[in-house]
Amino acid sequence: AGRLAAARRERQLQELQHAGGNRRCAVCDSGNSTYACLTFATFVCQTCSGAHRSFSHRVKSVSQSVFTEEEVRALQRGGNDAAQRTYLARWRDHVLPRPNPASIDGIKGFIQEVFVSRKFYQESSQPPAAPPAPGGRASFGGGGAPFPAAGGMEALAAPDAL
Repeated sequence: AGRLAAARRERQLQELQHAGGNRRCAVCDSGNSTYACLTFATFVCQTCSGAHRSFSHRVKSVSQSVFTEEEVRALQRGGNDAAQRTYLARWRDHVLPRPNPASIDGIKGFIQEVFVSRKFYQESSQPPAAPPAPGGRASFGGGGAPFPAAGGMEALAAPDAL
């Protein structure tokens, strides 16, 4: 039963990774989001995953890590489209351009302003998206802020689980 559940979570993660805005990095917008930042329930590229880790944010490789049911549910409620509606709700490119994927300092600065300082954050007025039916595809068309007020999985996880 454990292997079946793990295989189901892996399939769900792969579907989530390729759904909507999750195909592109939530930070630099490159087309290679192979990591999940659990702190903000977003999908990011390898470079941006390293920048998130420098802030002690929880990051896992989608293809090389095992995810818990709770982590998969958080990513189903979250995702890059939900982050766009909340953390980037008041963001404008001319105020703070997306960082160049080759600029680690630019990436860290963007993460600091957008996710850590929440400079452009606004609670979404849209209701949370319903989780997909078993074997179904995730839909991020609707969806409010899936993030706890303090932000991310830390508020959901037991203190000793981190």
